[in-house]
Amino acid sequence: MHDENYVDTDSAAAYTLAVNPDESFCGDAEMSDYAKYRSMMHHLLLIDEEIRSGKYPNAPKLARMLELAPRTIGRKIEFMRDVLRAPLAYDSSRKGYYYSQKNWSLPNIRITEGELLGLAMAQMALHAYQGTPLENYLKDVSEKIQAAMPDKVEVRPTELSDVFRFRLGPVANIDPAIWEQLAGAIRNQRSVEMTYYNMTSDKTVERSIDPYLLRCHQGDWYLIGKDRKSGYIPMFLVARIRKLKVTKNEFEMKAGFCPDEYLGGTFGVFESKDRHKVKIKFTGFAARYIPERTWHPSQKLTKQKDGSIILEMTLADIDEIGRWIMTWGKDAKVLGPKELAEFVKEWASEIGTLY
Repeated sequence: MHDENYVDTDSAAAYTLAVNPDESFCGDAEMSDYAKYRSMMHHLLLIDEEIRSGKYPNAPKLARMLELAPRTIGRKIEFMRDVLRAPLAYDSSRKGYYYSQKNWSLPNIRITEGELLGLAMAQMALHAYQGTPLENYLKDVSEKIQAAMPDKVEVRPTELSDVFRFRLGPVANIDPAIWEQLAGAIRNQRSVEMTYYNMTSDKTVERSIDPYLLRCHQGDWYLIGKDRKSGYIPMFLVARIRKLKVTKNEFEMKAGFCPDEYLGGTFGVFESKDRHKVKIKFTGFAARYIPERTWHPSQKLTKQKDGSIILEMTLADIDEIGRWIMTWGKDAKVLGPKELAEFVKEWASEIGTLY
């Protein structure tokens, strides 16, 4: 069914290109037609706001406000009148435009499914971090997204909770001030001095770090950086940083460091220079579930005649993958390496003694 209050994006973009060949959109000559359409609509929304407010704007005034040429404003006015059927009229005594029909409004702007998903992710992330120090930052971002959207958009971000659900799981609380300092230190390549809680030793330690990057894994944020004393590049949970000071010392990233290679062996958050070829056999429910996902970039899946699945991966840490294997109970059996099988066997035995 045809909707009179709907503008086809392709047609609008094509019109913009045809009548505005010399107009610059954000200085990007390679901008897509759809991006140009969005830029066009942004200008139209501002023009509509000026007219609707009763200010009787004219082309020179709008040109100054939007920083565009008066002839470009003239083409946009023509577009509103001829394509959008806006009831535009010119008041010679006030020397400006007004709407002869006050109940007229700009057509709805329909967003794509992909854009809807993007908005949903942003909105759901806000709910996922509710009650944590990151909530205020995400709320600010969400409000800015909503403010940038047209009033007539058909789906508002605040309505997305009726369509989507998004859960990160339990996340560790982080100090927003430390987050900002880290982001600035990484951007400006400044070393940091930090007091860090080491959960393994149950002690706080002082570390001098060259911060390389921040990584989010399952909702938690980790700092990856070079220890200035040892030269090693560990991974720190940001939530365990008790104090942080950005120094004036500049640094350069260690030669040969590649984030993808560094994280290539991690199954989760544990990294080492070691690499282990892990081989696991899954049966029952697990054999149907495992093939649905990519567990690691190095994985290889092989289906057996009996319906079982063999999962092979090259990983850095034995303990981390061992704990994951145990979550599958009797449906997972370690085929290699030997030390991984011994780890799972020992832990399973110790758990058995609790019952």
